[in-house]
Parts: sequence; structure tokens; C-alpha cells
Amino acid sequence: MNKIYEENRALNVLYKLKKFINDKCTEYNIDLNNTLGNGTIYYLNGKNGTDAAWSLDGATCDFVIFTNDIKNLLRIGITSEGKLKGSYWGDEENVVEFEGNEVSTVDLRFFVNALYINCDLKNIENPGINELNFKVETKDYFDYISLWEGQDEIKFETSDMEE
Repeated sequence: MNKIYEENRALNVLYKLKKFINDKCTEYNIDLNNTLGNGTIYYLNGKNGTDAAWSLDGATCDFVIFTNDIKNLLRIGITSEGKLKGSYWGDEENVVEFEGNEVSTVDLRFFVNALYINCDLKNIENPGINELNFKVETKDYFDYISLWEGQDEIKFETSDMEE
């Protein structure tokens, strides 16, 4: 197993999310130079926050790319089961729903906790994901998700980490 994967599980999800979004931009002919922030992927945690979205909807808040005219939108979320789901609004009458590959649920917990720590706990709303620090070392990990679900912190065994 490579060192980044072992030490920073949140980066695995970030990499897969960015690749999935880039693939969808290609598929729907979205010119990243004609998007808000030149291809910036925004994490829309502002309305209810990461914890409410996860607890109530069983998914992350949406990750989005907007065109400069804000008429077209690519929206992606990740379910608590690790499924990438989203939609593309070409215009008001042309909405396409899609799903992608799954990500490791263990990696996803690190990723969601990193979002919560770097956005919600710091009162940062709707940031570009490249502005965030996804470095959550296994040894420093605290599982906020277990608190939202009313459980004690989950301790991962080494065998769980090799998912």
C-alpha cells in the first residue's frame, strides 16, 4: 500500500471526486475556462452544514461547478455508502442524473471529517475545495460522524484500513 494512502485517507476520496468531476465536465462539454473560478469545485456546506447533511440526508453537501452565467451546473454528492451521485443542468429543461464508482467508506469518513474540521468548525461556507487542508493523519483522527450518529468514536483496526 502506498504511503499517502496509509497516512492520508481523505486524499483518496478527494482524488476520485476530482477525477469524476473532470470526466463529467468532459462528457458534458463543460469548458473549465468558462466556469466560475476557472474550474473551481465548490463545497456547498453553507445552508445546513456538513453534519446536518450527513445526519439527515446520508450524504455530503454538494460539490459543484458553475458556468460563468450560472445557468449550467454540475452537482456531485457522495452518499454515506460511498456512492458518487450527481446531476448536470444543461438548462432548466435538460437535467441529467448520473452515478459513478464507489469510494471506500473508511476513506470517506476521513474525508467528511476533514470537510467538517476545515469548513464547519472554522465557519467557512462554500469554499473551493482546493483551499482546504485534507490532511487528517490516522493517528490524529477523531470521528465526528460517530458523534452525529450518537455512537462512541469508532476505532479502526488495521484490517479495516486495507479496504
